[in-house]
Amino acid sequence: MKILNSSDDEMDKIGLELEKSESSSSVTDDELTLPDGVFIVQEIVDHKCYGELRRKKLIDRRNVSYNSSFFRVHWKGFPGQDTWEPLQSIQHVDVFKEYAHKHNLIHLIRKF
Repeated sequence: MKILNSSDDEMDKIGLELEKSESSSSVTDDELTLPDGVFIVQEIVDHKCYGELRRKKLIDRRNVSYNSSFFRVHWKGFPGQDTWEPLQSIQHVDVFKEYAHKHNLIHLIRKF
């Protein structure tokens, strides 16, 4: 699974094909074609530690520490299908960086 920013620059990096309608010179979200296994983060809506998610039965059993951070991701084009993703899967995404700044989680932003 590949997770992307919702910015056009990020999508261009993997060579996505953009289909344009005959009546419009700009590409709408509905016209965007993504390769299999590629998903775009629209928004991060919550965060919790793995232990809390397990106690509330919001996530399947995983081989991670109970203190591991997970983030509820709203995927572009998939309304109502939010998922809990581990920090490692999303920390490179700009939407995560914005969320981290807003929620005082700056220490979780990976430095490259």
